[in-house]
Amino acid sequence: FCEVTGIDSMEQVSKEVIRNYITVQSKLPLNRKKNPRYRDKTISQILEMQDVEVQGVNNINKKLTVLT
Repeated sequence: FCEVTGIDSMEQVSKEVIRNYITVQSKLPLNRKKNPRYRDKTISQILEMQDVEVQGVNNINKKLTVLT
């Protein structure tokens, strides 16, 4: 969460931050840290790439559930 949003503490979390997190997550690939194509890239670099197979809604919802 912190890697995507760039926040340091939970006091900085707002609806806008959560919306941004969901938007970014919806553009990131599944298993981005395991896949050799994405492993050594930053989130910004991955977002600029083309032909990225993005993760599904269920996976994003799982990550949101962990946050709550």
